[in-house]
Amino acid sequence: MSRLAYPDGYNGSHAPHCGVLSVALCAGVSFETAWETVKAAGGYGEGWEGRTYAKDRRSALQTLNVAFVELLAVPAARYAWLKDRREDLFPCCTVATFAKKHARAGVTYMLNIKGHVVTLKDGLVADQGGIAPAAYHPSGKKRLQIVVEIIA
Repeated sequence: MSRLAYPDGYNGSHAPHCGVLSVALCAGVSFETAWETVKAAGGYGEGWEGRTYAKDRRSALQTLNVAFVELLAVPAARYAWLKDRREDLFPCCTVATFAKKHARAGVTYMLNIKGHVVTLKDGLVADQGGIAPAAYHPSGKKRLQIVVEIIA
């Protein structure tokens, strides 16, 4: 079981590049490789500062040959009704709750929360602000919107 650690070439900047950092962590590539891949996927120019959209991150993961499954968060009442009809759903919850109740050991997840992306593996959450246990990370109490499970 490998520990969650920043990728090669990451300088710890707090610029708006959480999506690029998550692509690097999920794909196991350097930060520079992830930067160039996401930049190409989004068609961004030289002035790009790192902000991404879900479609850019998906495209970058595909370009880097990373297999993944995308799951959508739905309210608990709707999940109870839909869970037998669709496999791409999970009950809406916080990052910390997902880490505790739904995440599997050894699996890496890209978690989309409103306006931000974090990476989760073995209970640790990483973004440009640091790496910490999900319950103590600043994003731990944020509600999930999309979960991208990386298939090893």
